[in-house]
Amino acid sequence: MLLGVALLTAAPGCNRDDDPAKAGEAKRPSLEQALAEARARAPNRGDTVEAQAKILLANLHMARRQMVQTTDGEAERLPNEVVKLAHMGRSIVPLVTPELADPVPDTRYFMMEVLAEVGDHREQDEFIHALGDSDAGVVRVASEAIGRHRDAETVPVLFQALEEDRIRQIRWGPILTPPKPFDHDLVPYLIRRLADQRPDIRISASIALNRVTGEDLGFDPSGDEDNRRRAVMRWESWWTETGRTKLPEPAAPPKPATPGAPPPPHA
Repeated sequence: MLLGVALLTAAPGCNRDDDPAKAGEAKRPSLEQALAEARARAPNRGDTVEAQAKILLANLHMARRQMVQTTDGEAERLPNEVVKLAHMGRSIVPLVTPELADPVPDTRYFMMEVLAEVGDHREQDEFIHALGDSDAGVVRVASEAIGRHRDAETVPVLFQALEEDRIRQIRWGPILTPPKPFDHDLVPYLIRRLADQRPDIRISASIALNRVTGEDLGFDPSGDEDNRRRAVMRWESWWTETGRTKLPEPAAPPKPATPGAPPPPHA
């Protein structure tokens, strides 16, 4: 009886592998196998930081952007790998930076999110280079990172990148917000940029001046040369007569209370 069953099972036409359509299904991993493989790729506590980071980076290559509904509208959900990589600190910068050249925009975006979190002014070149990315998300995150880490030399460096055609546009909003104490000193430099022969330089200078000073003074970057010259003269006069002293001085720190003195009245 057992032999008969064995022969029947092995008989032609009874084995599903003989059906080409079903043969492909048989080779596909089951859900349990797929989950087991994913767990095998997950970082282990005993792995080195580099090994863990490489696994997380490999997973990010397969990730795609996801939007979730919130009470305020849609928001973007970052993969857990981005958070885990950011927790590793600066040690992963050499691993993340080459990934910014990936052809997939989502991958570049996730990598820029990581670099913006763990990087600082030392990654300024990478952030500036990313301003020329074709993906708006990459440009936004890079602009915000430049704004957080910028110093008095950042704006001139950005204009140098514009002049060398390494970047084509600058998102001045996130870069110049919030204002910093040295921004006021950049006004004369920006006024000189208004007289540049290249329209993109004039446009950037005009936007940056408006962000720093809150003034417009009727400068039209696309206007004819005579009108632009007169507007530049207005800016120069404004700076000489008003702008130098327009911004308030930082508030002085409160003096320490004198022992035994009554507390100051509430405002």
